[in-house]
Amino acid sequence: MKRTYIESHIFKAFSKLNGIIPQDEAGIILSGLVFIKLYSLAAWEKLKELNGYSINLYIHDFFINENLPFNRIYDFEGLDSELLKALIIILDEADISIRRDVLGEIYNFCKSDDNRKIYGEHYTPYNVVKLLLNALDIKEDDILLDPCAGTGRMLMVVKDTLPFKNITFIGQEKNPIAWTLAQMSALLYDNNLKTGSSPQDALQQILDISANHVMMNPPFNQSYSQALEINSQIWDETTCRKSNLNFTWIQLALHYIKQNGDAAVILPQTSLSMQRKEDVAARQMLIENKYIEGIICLPRGIFPSTRIKPCLWILSKKEKNFLLFEILSTVFILILGTVLHFTFAFSNNNHIVGIFSAVNESTWKHLKLLFFPMLITIIIGFFVKNKSINYVCNRINYCFILYHFFSIHTQELSELIMPF
Repeated sequence: MKRTYIESHIFKAFSKLNGIIPQDEAGIILSGLVFIKLYSLAAWEKLKELNGYSINLYIHDFFINENLPFNRIYDFEGLDSELLKALIIILDEADISIRRDVLGEIYNFCKSDDNRKIYGEHYTPYNVVKLLLNALDIKEDDILLDPCAGTGRMLMVVKDTLPFKNITFIGQEKNPIAWTLAQMSALLYDNNLKTGSSPQDALQQILDISANHVMMNPPFNQSYSQALEINSQIWDETTCRKSNLNFTWIQLALHYIKQNGDAAVILPQTSLSMQRKEDVAARQMLIENKYIEGIICLPRGIFPSTRIKPCLWILSKKEKNFLLFEILSTVFILILGTVLHFTFAFSNNNHIVGIFSAVNESTWKHLKLLFFPMLITIIIGFFVKNKSINYVCNRINYCFILYHFFSIHTQELSELIMPF
């Protein structure tokens, strides 16, 4: 894959550290230096002028004076000064702007495969974040929670994408490195991201929060070896198991969302077929309580760092009168469509009536018998039944699919029906 301009400089700086500094530690060092460059131009210019050990001391004092938590995860005082100077020269040439989750990108770029396997952490691609966002019905003044926030990437993408200004973003992260980078990224983006006072276990913290929406990409197929002390509102021995926390994450999401709230959770596709009694009970519970809005299976390789095939669970606590509305809509479409087949003749070939009715045997004229009744149900669904804009888009797509199908296969359908 061709590297971008910024990736070329990061790769060049990373190569300087290769064999000297552990791979994961290199990502922390580069993220810290890039933060200084983006956060304070004056500090970066001063840093370029310094030489020797004064560089190390300046960086150490910078994070203390700015009241930033970076020194908790790495202390530049122990790094070789000449190596640090070489990194500053390389990064100074890079045209790095405050875009998206640049600190998280650098950290992820340098993360080792062993580290990913241990923690089950896979950086969420932007197209997957947009998919999660489109699955949620977010409105002004809502609260959005990511219990596995990582470096805050998903919440930042949501902030950049949504037109609303008063969304409250709450993130929680166990990994102290990712938690620190999330706080620092929030400063760069002026993002009102709430991450708490320290990195804590997402299963044991922020239990009293009630959010309108939850979106998360939790660690895949992780287990807990230590004794669990989780609030009984979340942990249910019949539907959760310590050897695999996939369905625990789903119950965590359901615990957080308010009534009429929704959640989008990325899990491996094995969550659809796991046959342990707890897994079967969890899926049964979700179905019986009508929590599942939909499940979208994603292709292998959509997460570049793993070959696991993921899927998106879309959950909600909304009232489920949707099926009744769909049945009544279908009956309405069939009845009105049948009536419209004859209204043109009954009106003595009135041209205005002909706009909505079949006036000859062409494909389009008969498709009007489907199109206009369905258009009425779309309007009713959106304004009366309070369906989301996604509902409208899906129904419109359905109309186009039907039109495309019938326009192509009209002849075949006629030949099939004629013998009867």
